[in-house]
Amino acid sequence: MSTPRRIQGFNGLRRPHLPLRLWLRLPASLHQGLRRIGLPLALLLAVYLVLPLVTLWRLDRATLQGPDSALDRFVDIEAVRLEILRRLNKDAHSHIGEVSDQFVDWIIQAVRQPGNQQLERSVTLPWLRVLLLSRASSDGGFLTRISQIGFDSPTGLHVRIGAADNQPLHLRLQPTWRGWQVTAVHY
Repeated sequence: MSTPRRIQGFNGLRRPHLPLRLWLRLPASLHQGLRRIGLPLALLLAVYLVLPLVTLWRLDRATLQGPDSALDRFVDIEAVRLEILRRLNKDAHSHIGEVSDQFVDWIIQAVRQPGNQQLERSVTLPWLRVLLLSRASSDGGFLTRISQIGFDSPTGLHVRIGAADNQPLHLRLQPTWRGWQVTAVHY
């Protein structure tokens, strides 16, 4: 039986009895496994982070160029109505945060009639298009006026269009079966 050789530069350390390649096998295979899983995961994460931005760009183009119905691909108008109704219910959770006096006045006018018919007639794609166009810059769409953007949850992107002190328009995008869509609007 031979004695293990000393590793040069390290007094007192001895090379393990197993060949060096066996000691490196586990970390190398683990490294390759992580690479096989990590790269696709990183690409998936990149796509997940870019898709809502692409949706915003396409919404901007549809707002500027298309008819009101062109917004339908990028807006879940029923979800927008539900968020407004949740905001009116103090016991329900809503993604709509602080609202302006102008928004409150608009809601009061929309819900004066019994039922939700007036709100359904008020919260429409033409209404949203007018809001987006009112926040657009003179040389383009609303993209140049975005003052804040970020994920407020893993499945929610918050966008503020306009300065915080000048009644900004807030959009919330969420992934749906049709892709990322606007699901809440307030100002």
